[in-house]
Amino acid sequence: MPSPRPKIPVQDLHQPAFLKFLSLFSILLYVTGGFFLLIMWPSLPDQIPAHFDATGAVTRLGSVWTLVALWITGAALFVFMHIMERFPHIHN
Repeated sequence: MPSPRPKIPVQDLHQPAFLKFLSLFSILLYVTGGFFLLIMWPSLPDQIPAHFDATGAVTRLGSVWTLVALWITGAALFVFMHIMERFPHIHN
């Protein structure tokens, strides 16, 4: 059933220079983290701590590939949030 709400066109929203800087800086930090993961990859053990309890003891070990999964999940969230910022009528 189509929504009876009208679709209001989104105006061109200009971000202040500081917000653009923060966005670019966060991308730079994220890519730097990816490069660091690539550089450290040969020295990582096969099993890494994946979960800690309240006392700080390791309760689960996981594959080293979980680090890649976390990196990809972060990238997907970043892209999703930027799409939602550009097209707010999708989720409102």
